[in-house]
Amino acid sequence: MKRRLPLIFILAVMAVLAAVPLLLGVRHRSALERYRQSLRASGQLKTLAEATPAPLVNTLNGAPALTSLLIRLPAVPTELQPLSARGLPAGKRGVTWSQTILPTEQTTNVWPALRDFLSTNATDLAALRSACDAPVFDFPLRYQDGIKMLFPHLPSAKRLAQTLAADALLQLHDGHPDAALADVRGGVQFVARWNREPLLITQLVRIAIGSSMANSTWELLQFRGWTDADLAALQGAWQELDLSAIADRTFDMEQAWGQEAAHNLLTRADHDAMQVAMGGNPSPTFSEILNSCLDDPRAGFDEAWDRYPRWWAFRLWRCHQLELVNLQQTQAAREACRAAAASGAWFGPTDQAKQVIAGLEATVPRLPAYVFSGDSSYGSVLSKFAAFQSQRSLVLAAIALERYRLKHGQYPEHSAQLTPEFLAAVPRDDMDGQPLRYRRNADGTFTLYSIGEDGRDDGGDPTPTRTLPSWLHGKDLLWPQPASAAEVEG
Repeated sequence: MKRRLPLIFILAVMAVLAAVPLLLGVRHRSALERYRQSLRASGQLKTLAEATPAPLVNTLNGAPALTSLLIRLPAVPTELQPLSARGLPAGKRGVTWSQTILPTEQTTNVWPALRDFLSTNATDLAALRSACDAPVFDFPLRYQDGIKMLFPHLPSAKRLAQTLAADALLQLHDGHPDAALADVRGGVQFVARWNREPLLITQLVRIAIGSSMANSTWELLQFRGWTDADLAALQGAWQELDLSAIADRTFDMEQAWGQEAAHNLLTRADHDAMQVAMGGNPSPTFSEILNSCLDDPRAGFDEAWDRYPRWWAFRLWRCHQLELVNLQQTQAAREACRAAAASGAWFGPTDQAKQVIAGLEATVPRLPAYVFSGDSSYGSVLSKFAAFQSQRSLVLAAIALERYRLKHGQYPEHSAQLTPEFLAAVPRDDMDGQPLRYRRNADGTFTLYSIGEDGRDDGGDPTPTRTLPSWLHGKDLLWPQPASAAEVEG
């Protein structure tokens, strides 16, 4: 009997060790299924097929013509893309198009070479402006491929923005403001009408293009030859751009992809393929692990641990835990967008959602980024959404202010004077739902700003909060003032 005791003890320990991951699997699978059921009961959890947009019917789709043009139209070379003056005081921007000589890192004056490049492609550029007038842009995508779907249209969309922005500056510089206005208005319309694609990566690209067009709009507003009709047309394009309209459908697709990823990554081959696609290394084979143990026992042990116990843990229970965290994080981001849309204020809902998202991430040690596409990034996504909504409000207010100045010869004393002739309502700060901060300055200029993502009004302080300065990354989001010639040259 005494001889059997060690064997019984060993078997009991092995049984406990085997039972723990099995019990964890049951626990996390049950928690996941309960959460899924709660989402389904409220109509918020869709399959990939349900989240896929319905085919476009009886509407002119501008995507094919636009794609054809962009295939022919070469990208503006990096060395020919005009850059704003650097080293300026916070809150100031150089008026790029007004500079007689515009140096870059590669050339002493970019204008001649940029003019030659764009003139060579003038016909396609004119066609590109016209193509941006289409009522909708719906690119053909294989949504059924899920997380393996390709996005060949995204580089083309970015190239469109770069081309239109560069051409707008050159047209202003060369004294052709109508063409510049068409460039910027076309870029804004493209972003506004590219609104059927419920993909998070698409929304981030739309934000990037929209920010580029906001900077181009700032350049346009430094030209003083516009008519009210010109500015009203530009304002109309910006009013049409509404990211919040597709936010709910975007999170439907994110959750559908998260579920599909969890189901598809339970085979070793798919798991390794995704790990490699996200920049990692494939799992070593048994023979490779043996060789590692001979060369470096510690490294070999780590590889063996990752290849077997950690993988088994992932199969048995960790995959359910990760899928639940992903669903909860996505839902927190969705609810933040809904609350922001309902209240008109992004700061409160976004800040709360970030805390929830960070807390959920902390429940899963060593969260593998290659398993779910969005989990640890939803907080930064919400920040980008909020910043762009504030940027859009600033653009709309700045255009309305210029329209007011055209009619009255000066800027208004209060932003309420913009309504109802130039804006339907007093321009709102999307960070806190209050009116945008505005004051007319003694020298006839104005100060216009939104509070920053910290939710605090710093009086229009544009001091950068990040290494790379930008008027979107100040303590407050201050609509820039044009820098003087001395400031640009200095």
